[in-house]
Amino acid sequence: MPANLPPELSAGLDLPAFTDRLPDLGQVLRTASRDIAAAGLNQSYIPYWEDVYQVAHSLKGVMYILSCPPELEAFMMELNAALLAGLAGPLVCRDLKAAGKAFGALSEGLDQSPLPGAAFYAQWIAGFHGLYSEDVDHDARMNEVPAHLFYVNEQVSKKAREISLLGLNHCVVEDQILL
Repeated sequence: MPANLPPELSAGLDLPAFTDRLPDLGQVLRTASRDIAAAGLNQSYIPYWEDVYQVAHSLKGVMYILSCPPELEAFMMELNAALLAGLAGPLVCRDLKAAGKAFGALSEGLDQSPLPGAAFYAQWIAGFHGLYSEDVDHDARMNEVPAHLFYVNEQVSKKAREISLLGLNHCVVEDQILL
């Protein structure tokens, strides 16, 4: 039973373990690893980050309900923050091959039984942060995005800039960029 729930709420619940949800993350990591490693120079990393972030964020949402090992809980928080930094923050990843390898290594680690310890997660996060370099801030990004694009937030401006720099045909509808 999850330690976070009061006994009166958890007495009748038969909840799965948090680790039962890890195959979802492993699958999206394997797909992102394969696709991003094969990405060409004229492709953005952002769709891969979005896919992984979506699954990682949903896992973050249930880790306090399901029984989650403490080292995995800390890692999930760091993974979400690291992915979000690449989506909406001041950082950018330009080494797609290395990012593909990193996602592949993480998926292999999460497939292990027993799960790797805190040292594995700390080493992976440090390596992942090493893939980032400073990007221009939101206001500077907007100077590079064509005037006809509509943007809602920093994540969308980052997408629009990436797509603009790649010279792709696109339009933005609400907060989504359509190619």
